[in-house]
Amino acid sequence: MTSFLPLNSYDRGLDLSRFDIGGDANEIDAGTLKAHLFSDRGLYRPGDTVNIGFIVRAADWNRPLAGIPLEVEFSDPRGSVVKRERVSLDATGFDGFSHAPPDSARPAPGEPRCTCWAMTIRAP
Repeated sequence: MTSFLPLNSYDRGLDLSRFDIGGDANEIDAGTLKAHLFSDRGLYRPGDTVNIGFIVRAADWNRPLAGIPLEVEFSDPRGSVVKRERVSLDATGFDGFSHAPPDSARPAPGEPRCTCWAMTIRAP
């Protein structure tokens, strides 16, 4: 079986007008750091260990990251900081953070079953 995809046909183009394709605005200061978080899963059950990874990059992509101290905070749904850790970045800017909420962190009967936790990364 053979397939044919007319790439140069004008009626087959993807209309980009509905998508934000502008990218991420670069900071004026070339040394500004930006952290991006990711998780191994989108949803955790009570008692599961939450694993968060993060990558830190400088606005100009040239600033060396090795040795930059950062403070990582993990907050519960009520806004209370439950874990605080200081990390020092390596040359790659990748690092991770894990937290196992205690059983007492489970929602009480009548509370919503979906709770949001927050993570903050900042220079100390």
